[in-house]
Amino acid sequence: VKIHDGRVSVNPHGLWNDGKAPNITIEFWGNSFPGCEIYNCYIDNTLSLVNPTDFPSVRTTPIKIYNNTFDINGPRAGGYGYSIELSINDAEVYGNYFNGGGTAMVNWHIKQCNGWNIHHNTFYNIARAINSQNKGVAGGGLKDIVLTNNTVEMNAGVVGFVEINGSVAENVKIEKNVFIVTGGSPKIVSIVAGGSVKTSTVKDNYYTGSLNTTVPGATVSNNISGDNISGDPKLTNSGNKPSPYYKPTASSPLVGLNIGAHSV
Repeated sequence: VKIHDGRVSVNPHGLWNDGKAPNITIEFWGNSFPGCEIYNCYIDNTLSLVNPTDFPSVRTTPIKIYNNTFDINGPRAGGYGYSIELSINDAEVYGNYFNGGGTAMVNWHIKQCNGWNIHHNTFYNIARAINSQNKGVAGGGLKDIVLTNNTVEMNAGVVGFVEINGSVAENVKIEKNVFIVTGGSPKIVSIVAGGSVKTSTVKDNYYTGSLNTTVPGATVSNNISGDNISGDPKLTNSGNKPSPYYKPTASSPLVGLNIGAHSV
């Protein structure tokens, strides 16, 4: 199944939870989605990808989600909603612009999700870009997850890039991302409600502003702090978002370091 070059717009309020839950634009249910792609679309609320079965042992060719705009801050959703319910194994998510909302990608499942590759995306004004919630007595969590070469603008409403909520993150790699902090004191990884991180790495990221890079349970190294928000990392800072706004200028330190979504 390939969904592409479309515009999917819905009433922001769905029928779940007496209209309090955000609406769903597209939903796939299955134990795997080999050969499926969603690309070049404008989507203004939740894309729901769910495996309802006992799936940790099921591994397959990743579904690809790329070059889309998830516009939760847009005129219809008005900031109400979130972009992707990613309660599946094996997904490659790249080249997307995530504009606002409570989260960009979340595992709501009581079971662990494996094999996400999240790279070269741009995230703006999202409370928790990557979120793992434990919705059962035990379970949930993320394993074998790659989060690399993303550009993340974080303001006062942002809690963290990743939140591990009552679940376990294992072998998560957070590398070569650029974090632009324009307000507040967000974290690279927020661990709450008894969550934990193990055998994970947080390294070679570039950040400006007040970002908490401490991640208990992870190996944290070589994260580079810019001197100030206005001078570093020398992005274009004009025109449309995400491009050319977040594109580094020729003198940006990100270009030589190959850091961020738009550095190559």
